[in-house]
Amino acid sequence: MTSKPTKTRLTFPQALRVIRSLKTSQRILGLLRTQGFEPVSWGSRSSLAALSHSLSTTEDWLEMNPGKLRDQERVIIRELRRRVEAENT
Repeated sequence: MTSKPTKTRLTFPQALRVIRSLKTSQRILGLLRTQGFEPVSWGSRSSLAALSHSLSTTEDWLEMNPGKLRDQERVIIRELRRRVEAENT
């Protein structure tokens, strides 16, 4: 019998590191601030939902403003958003 690999939880520093590596980081962080996101509440349903919404909104914006760099950022944001959404289920 094989054992399933354990799923490592996404930490706030990991998510923030990915966000800060993006050219759209200020947009994402600004959206988080307007939703009242607090790093101390990381892991709560509301904080994960706020991050997911901010990532989704930025992803949509990038889709409406195409370009090679923006397409690459959109892929990174999509992957991070999916991981955040998986944490929130």
